[in-house]
Amino acid sequence: MPESLAKSDQELLRDFATRRDEDAFAMLVSRHRGLAFATAYRICGNAMDAEEAVQHGFTTLSRKVRQGAEIQSLGAWLHRVVVHEAVKIRKKQHFRKDRERLAQKHQEMAREGRDPIAELRPVLDEALNSLRGSDRVVLTLHYLEGRSFKCIASQLGGTAGAWQKRSIRALEALSKRLRHQGVPVSIAALTSFLAASRAEAAASTPTMSSLLPYGRDAVTRPSAGNGITSLLMTSMKAGIALSFAMGTLAVCGWKFIVPPLVARAGFSSGDVSPGISVPSSPRFARTGVRPTAFSLEWVRQLMSEYEESEGRDSRLESHLRSLMFLAPPEHFEELLDLIASAKDRARYQPIAAALFARWAEENPEEALARLDAVPEFAAEGYRAVLITWLNMHGDSALEYVSARKEEADLKILREFLEYQCERHPRDAARMVDQIAEDWPEADRPLFEQVARLWARSEPLEAGNWVASYPDEKVKNPLLRSMAVDVAKVRGFEGLEVANHIEDAHERALARNDAIYWWGTTSGGYSISPDSRPVRNLSTGFPEDWTAENIVTFSKSFMINFSKDLPKLLELAEGEDQRALVYEGSVKGSAWSNPAAAKDSIAQLPADFGSTQMGRETLRAFMLRWSEMDASSAGRWLAEQPNTPNIQVMREAQSGRAAR
Repeated sequence: MPESLAKSDQELLRDFATRRDEDAFAMLVSRHRGLAFATAYRICGNAMDAEEAVQHGFTTLSRKVRQGAEIQSLGAWLHRVVVHEAVKIRKKQHFRKDRERLAQKHQEMAREGRDPIAELRPVLDEALNSLRGSDRVVLTLHYLEGRSFKCIASQLGGTAGAWQKRSIRALEALSKRLRHQGVPVSIAALTSFLAASRAEAAASTPTMSSLLPYGRDAVTRPSAGNGITSLLMTSMKAGIALSFAMGTLAVCGWKFIVPPLVARAGFSSGDVSPGISVPSSPRFARTGVRPTAFSLEWVRQLMSEYEESEGRDSRLESHLRSLMFLAPPEHFEELLDLIASAKDRARYQPIAAALFARWAEENPEEALARLDAVPEFAAEGYRAVLITWLNMHGDSALEYVSARKEEADLKILREFLEYQCERHPRDAARMVDQIAEDWPEADRPLFEQVARLWARSEPLEAGNWVASYPDEKVKNPLLRSMAVDVAKVRGFEGLEVANHIEDAHERALARNDAIYWWGTTSGGYSISPDSRPVRNLSTGFPEDWTAENIVTFSKSFMINFSKDLPKLLELAEGEDQRALVYEGSVKGSAWSNPAAAKDSIAQLPADFGSTQMGRETLRAFMLRWSEMDASSAGRWLAEQPNTPNIQVMREAQSGRAAR
């Protein structure tokens, strides 16, 4: 028996803290990962987020142990940390879904020809006036009058930080009131609109008065663009993108809905399919023509203000990007000359990227050719052009990258396909099939990426697609991995993915892996008559399950659902299946709750402890129970008859006491 199996959690923690013993830490992860994952899964509701929470939990454990933290009960400590991380992730997901719902609502409004700004303006002041006093004061002073939080604090008392937090709560309250009135608007959108309102009020000089109508039309007319622009914004700093990508929703329409952090997390920007070889943008199909309210003088004025500003002015940058997307083709060259003549070109990277994305909508080859004239904008500009090209004219874009066979193009392709898989995985799969013959080096990484992402939403369809791949050395390991991922979330469907493997031995291994994770994550729910989305097992184990499958399911089931062992035993038909459940329950409880399976020991075969696996199981069972509750374990062991199996357990307890 490996030495690490016989050590307690405290001994393994000590080994890791003093000697940086990675094997000791790996054993701790092996013991507690099942419980941690199940805890996170119950909170997050999906395997991907649960895995992230577990990873954060063990990372925190490693850091704390290295810092000398004393952890008395590792299971309880890890449970608390994982719960904390999972709750944070769940809040982020809820926030993201709220933004998506708002985005979809605005897209519907754009399709119906409704102007969100026109609907917001009449009710905004009334909603603002209905807020309680302090909320109304902070929004009026900061957003409408333009006073800083420091200035407000000096006039009304308190600290700038407190007033800033109060403004966020006030925006939340205002957004909620507006939604109740049928005007869906996000907090970031409100921020941007209020700032734009202040800018309009401040524009009082004759020059600005003459430019304002153009500027206001250019900035406020909804462009109803497609969601791919979210991918073009990922080069911006995270803070700017998160605040203003959603903010321009109310000002510029759907084009800036999803901020780059969401796009990088794998969320798309709407229900409109970008398509594979659509001859024109979905935006044109809905609006007929692009909005023509564009003024080059307005661009020059904003650029002049942007040049005079210190650092990076997010509001001006957002407006300039908006105008780039509204630019008619005849102004492309002039705009490029203006940007290229700027003093600090580094600040104009996102603005130049927006211009080249707009250029690519009209003529991607010409946009690529013009990149040579501005090498300082080449990297972000090329990325913007290629993503737009892939979105609008997929066939010709794929021919272009297949001919080049550049690593940089593969990176952009992966980014685009991640976006595509969230909403239109079949389109993503067709793109991979199209590129496979001309660029075989890109086929495998793109194939595996799309398969894994597609399996999250449509596992059976993704499994069918992977099964058609000609190289078994690629598809069999991939199907096995996909089967596990699907089983963690959808239970029985993981086995159906594994069934696509042609090799009998590989298929059996994949099915057993999927069964293990099915039992670990949702075994307790699957034996309930109303279990969803996993398949119901309340009528018994499936007929095609082998003895190994039943033992594996029982073992993994006990890791997180030990209290339901009586229900699990009810699934067994006959003494042979009951013996398999007893064996699996002992193996599983050795890493979770041994006391729940103590009665199963007597049901094991008399020679169970004669094999190496049997001895290790019995020793681990006894050591784990002794670690959790030494007195109860000792009393129970003393009451048992001196059978070969009990003798193995007594030897394990004696060895622990000697240490």
